[in-house]
Amino acid sequence: MRVLRNHGLPATSLTDVFRATMIAKLIYCSPVLSGLTSARDRARIDAFLRRSKRYGYCADSVPAITDIFA
Repeated sequence: MRVLRNHGLPATSLTDVFRATMIAKLIYCSPVLSGLTSARDRARIDAFLRRSKRYGYCADSVPAITDIFA
């Protein structure tokens, strides 16, 4: 994502790429991850999503991982 941003990809396209790659993977794996992850693992995934929002890769409207699992 950093490479794409440094090469001049617009912010809207960065969020589209993030949604198509990372959010899609989380949604695809959510049936398995929701049952096998501990609270610490979910906190780490939430921290990853917060960092992604801070760096501008992820839209602010993306919910927390517990909401994605639900």
